[in-house]
Amino acid sequence: MKAATPKRLSRKEMFLIGACAGLAGFLLAKVMVPATVYSFQEHDLFLARNIGFVFPALIGLAAGCVEGSLARMLQGMTFGSLVGFLYAKLCGNNFDVVMAILGLPCFCGGLMAALVGSSQSPWLTGLPWRLGKGMVAGLACGAVYLLSVNLIVAYVLSPIYVPDVSAYRAIVWKTGLPSMFLAGGVFQCLFCWAIGLPAASPPSVKVGAQVQ
Repeated sequence: MKAATPKRLSRKEMFLIGACAGLAGFLLAKVMVPATVYSFQEHDLFLARNIGFVFPALIGLAAGCVEGSLARMLQGMTFGSLVGFLYAKLCGNNFDVVMAILGLPCFCGGLMAALVGSSQSPWLTGLPWRLGKGMVAGLACGAVYLLSVNLIVAYVLSPIYVPDVSAYRAIVWKTGLPSMFLAGGVFQCLFCWAIGLPAASPPSVKVGAQVQ
């Protein structure tokens, strides 16, 4: 029996779903950072691991919601959690900005898209395309996050003074929340495109149509 075609959401709706997942993921990840971290690098390592573990599961859940299937929601959460666990392990014990924010999200985005799939993308024959598109989605997510953080620091919070880890924690709240909001929205749109659930096209307007 042929699977029903899921209702296609607009790009704005997809973006908002992903943005909410980004906010929720960042909030959970930040709260999970131990209060006993003693350096900026240690704080960022814990935060990256936590985001990497929580955020993919939320995106998998969101993708299932877009498809309107409880089974797909559970499948997305399961594969998302597995990919998130792998990301946390690959982060290692030293925080590397390029690897944690660009390299690993690129790899894990491709892996997650390949595993999750959708009813609109044949699991085996569509796997290479999902892998490649998912890598684009992951790289874009990391790039948007990194760029947003740097722009906020440079143009909104500048000049800043960070005397200790406690002050650094407060700054990360201010930079991370809006950055993850944007990155989550971008990733959701591209991830759905990667697994065969593109956004609905805006209604076309006929030029020169006469009004009766």
